[in-house]
Amino acid sequence: MAWFEVSDARLAYRGRIDRRPLAAWMQTSDGQAAIAAKAARSGFRLIGRHRAARREIWRALDQAARAEPLRSALDAAADAFMGAVADLAYAGSLPRTQVALRRVVMIPRVMIAGRARATVCPKVLRSAGMPDVDEPVRAFFTDELIAQLDAGLRSGRPSPSRPVGAPQHWACVAIDTSYPWVDPYWSGPNWFGHVFLYEWPPAGLDRKDRKALDRAIEDLRAAVKTISRERRHELVRMAATA
Repeated sequence: MAWFEVSDARLAYRGRIDRRPLAAWMQTSDGQAAIAAKAARSGFRLIGRHRAARREIWRALDQAARAEPLRSALDAAADAFMGAVADLAYAGSLPRTQVALRRVVMIPRVMIAGRARATVCPKVLRSAGMPDVDEPVRAFFTDELIAQLDAGLRSGRPSPSRPVGAPQHWACVAIDTSYPWVDPYWSGPNWFGHVFLYEWPPAGLDRKDRKALDRAIEDLRAAVKTISRERRHELVRMAATA
């Protein structure tokens, strides 16, 4: 189950987290080390110290994510995530065009991940809702939080007919996940592609403008394929420092 979903054209927290990402992380070297450290501080248990440590870590995160103040902090994180996306729309070096005198901007997802980690995660950690867990578990949670926010946005299948709202009158109207803006060594394999933001008019779009927006998105998709690897890296660097 995803942690976030699109409801009423807004990204929102679903009210609980799913255990599967934590279970997968616990199989990694970092996860195993965190379990061993917690188990070493525990007394003897019939079910085994490592198994008990895994259960306690999950229970602490699960209960905190269902209760205040972390529940409200995670819902606010959805708005902050979309705010981070909207802020990036003003980076002048990114590919853009216009429809009905309003901007359409293509934003690399790797930039969104970086901006969200810097702006969203600290707010969640300062909410006083995070449980008393070791630093590696907190690091897992904040990294997974950004991945889950992104997954929630993608689950809404944004389009000109199904926009997902963002602050400052922007809306996400499309997402691609395959275009490599930067070397995967730096971005990881899960942050390819880009989102398309459009300055959403207060009265919405009529059929003519929706079709024009569809064409503009396709034109940007085609144009970006001609950009060299070096130029892609330069655009991301320039936009990140704008």
